[in-house]
Formats: sequence, structure tokens, C-alpha cells
Amino acid sequence: MNRLEGKTALITGAARGLGAAMAQRFAEQGATVIVNDLILEDAQKVAAQVGGHAVAADVSDPAAVTAMFLEVSRLRPRLDILVNNAGISGAVQSEIDETIEKRRKQAEEIAATGRIETFIDRTVVTTDDAWRKMQAVHRCHANPARSMTRLSYERSRRMSIWQRALHVRAGKRATSVAYSRHTSPT
Repeated sequence: MNRLEGKTALITGAARGLGAAMAQRFAEQGATVIVNDLILEDAQKVAAQVGGHAVAADVSDPAAVTAMFLEVSRLRPRLDILVNNAGISGAVQSEIDETIEKRRKQAEEIAATGRIETFIDRTVVTTDDAWRKMQAVHRCHANPARSMTRLSYERSRRMSIWQRALHVRAGKRATSVAYSRHTSPT
């Protein structure tokens, strides 16, 4: 069954992982796939596997996104499907190691008491620059006045998911964060 026959799909961050799997599946369903990644050679490998095209662009850079769409328009007469898969975690190896250790400790706590007392909240330790880069991925080409990713950059105003839940339960309005922020699982 070729549900996507005659369709053109652009998948960002498609040189590996979920993006590459989507590219493969879309191609199996008949779509012409345009694979985007930061590194052109990586995108070209997946594009060759799926019989598609490759474009390199940093989707957190508005000028690069504009250039990417110009390239896409040169490759194909129209774009039917856009999958915004690209993203970054902003985590460095030491933070990843710390999270792994906390997850191990959580497993021990569950085994011993059935309760978790060690919590993981990446929002507190992620730097402002890392948040800005992650937000840029979502705000590229969006009207800033309507953007859902307008967030407070001041750490003192950040609220964890748990703090927002407590505010909601207490009937308070949690206004410092527009949506639940998270990082990729480690």
C-alpha cells in the first residue's frame, strides 16, 4: 500500500535515529523524501538508502532554514509533508552521567521502599544559551508575537513541572513557563 505515492516529504534531523526511521517508512509508502541534517554527508547516506534527496541546514538558524526551503523548492515542485524532527538536548556528558546516576538511585529507591525520593529536573541546570538554542528550533519562521515558545530566560522565574503542578492544585496560575520543557531522554 503506497499511501504517500506522489507526495514529497521533508524530514529535519533525519540522518539518524527516529528521523532516519521515518525517512525509511515514508519512502516505503511511496513518498519522495528530502533528508535534512546539520552534516550533509550524513544526510546523503540516508537519502541514498531511501532514494531521496539531502539538504544540510541548522534549523535553529532562520537564514539556514530559508536557504533550505529554497533548495527544497529547486529539488521538487511542491512540498506536501514537513516533519520537524530535529532537536537538541543541550546536555553535556557530565550532565548525562549525573542523570544516569540519579536514575540508578531511583531504581534502588523503588526496589527498597516503592517510592522515589530523588528527582531529575533538567530545567534547573540547563543554561540560558542551551534554552535559547532549543527554542530557536521551534521559533524559526514563527511570528514572535504569536510564538508559543516565548519563555522567561531568567532562571529565578523557571518553574519545574512539579512546581507548576503544585501551583495548579493550589489554584494559582503558573505564568512563568508557557509549556512543559524537557530534554531528550538519556
